Amino acid sequence: MTAEIAARLVERGTIAWTTTLAEALPDLEPGMREAYRGITLEQLLAHRGGIVALTGDDDVDALRQHVRAHADALPDSLAGRERFIAAWALAQPSPAGFVPGRDYSYWNAGYALAAMMLEARSGLSFAQLFDEELTQPLGMAVRWTPADRHVADGPVGHVGAQGQLVPQPLLGADEAPWVEVLRPAGFYLTITPQTYAAWVRWHLLALQGQPTPLPSGYVQRLKALQVNDYALGWGALDIEGRHVLVHTGQVGGFNSVVVIDGKGRSASFVLTNTTNSDPATSWVLRVIGNALLEIERKLPPSS
Repeated sequence: MTAEIAARLVERGTIAWTTTLAEALPDLEPGMREAYRGITLEQLLAHRGGIVALTGDDDVDALRQHVRAHADALPDSLAGRERFIAAWALAQPSPAGFVPGRDYSYWNAGYALAAMMLEARSGLSFAQLFDEELTQPLGMAVRWTPADRHVADGPVGHVGAQGQLVPQPLLGADEAPWVEVLRPAGFYLTITPQTYAAWVRWHLLALQGQPTPLPSGYVQRLKALQVNDYALGWGALDIEGRHVLVHTGQVGGFNSVVVIDGKGRSASFVLTNTTNSDPATSWVLRVIGNALLEIERKLPPSS
């Protein structure tokens, strides 16, 4: 969804896929590592920036220590927290052997930085852009839930081994405001299955070649995506002869998986308030994956 917003602004000429971090965020350039200055918007949205991921405990703990070390001068606004985290992230080295701009690795921080580029060029906050460029044109209803609260009138996220699930602990009120910076990476977006189905349906129609509100540049990049590659939030896979676009997400005791046929003939998705602590060995994703695979096996192979 963040990539779709970016594509709208690119289509309008507000920003370009080739706009770099240094060009869009000149106030942060002095503290950027040289390897990051030329990273483009499109590379960030393809997870090829090489910037600290903020996906694992080590990264998050390092950020916590940085925040604690500056406890007396912490920003009290979302924009200030964005700049604070961005300045820290852009000063951290890439993993050993990683080439920024070329290599792929999933980074939450990269999408936060991409959103900051969109904010800088548009003059609007990410929440405003999300509403004006995505939810209104596509007729979607979404909410953002603070990380220290349960979804109002909704399910509670759970975590644990199979058969041993417990409610996912909420973040404390001191940490929750910092999580807002990662909203462009999907953190704590509340959406109903009906609204998500409407989002997926726009993709089916677009991949079929029908007119939709989705930006043409976004659609063309998805159509051109090769198997085992990734762009604009989507990975392309071959599932037993079928070319599909896939995305998975996990946050706060919730999981999601979506699979869309590359030619727009079918789609399936799962949303669940169940996860376990290690996504790499997730029994939840295994159960979901097997269920979606059974659906795909009932469909004819791509031709």
